Formats: sequence, structure tokens, C-alpha cells
Amino acid sequence: KPYDGVRLDVDTVVSKDIQSYLEKSYGVPPVIKYVGGGIPIVIDLKSSLDAEIMLVPLGNDDCNMHGVNENFSIDLIKKGISFSKDFFSKK
Repeated sequence: KPYDGVRLDVDTVVSKDIQSYLEKSYGVPPVIKYVGGGIPIVIDLKSSLDAEIMLVPLGNDDCNMHGVNENFSIDLIKKGISFSKDFFSKK
């Protein structure tokens, strides 16, 4: 079934918070990159919840996603956990 695309706003307060936490965890500013592909539920969540939706990929660019020899760097797992801890425990 086809689904509508969504363009996420990277200039919102939530997005800027996410970018700040990512920079703290990874030591460099995040790269904002628009890509094709999609996750159909994202547009449903955005419209149903009337909430900001952010997708935060934590993997490596060369991970060979969903392919043979898919991989994920242990170092990136640690950084992703650090980001998640900071973001989800913010007050």
C-alpha cells in the first residue's frame, strides 16, 4: 500500500535538543541528511498524535542495512545509549 511521505522539521525546539544531545554523545555536530525510503507509521503517528516526530538514526553509514553482513559498531552502540540516557532522562 502506498503511503504519504513526511518531511521532518529540524528547526524545532525538540530537534535542537536532540542535536545537542547527539553532539554531546558523539563529540561532533550531527549531520542532517534527508533521505528517501520511509517508515509508513511515521506519518500516521504525526497526524494521529499531532506531535513532532523525530527519527534519530544511530548506526554507521556503512552498516549495509538489511543486507548481507549488516553491522553495527559497538562504539556507536555505546554512544547511542549515552544519547538515549540523556534525552529520555531530561527534565
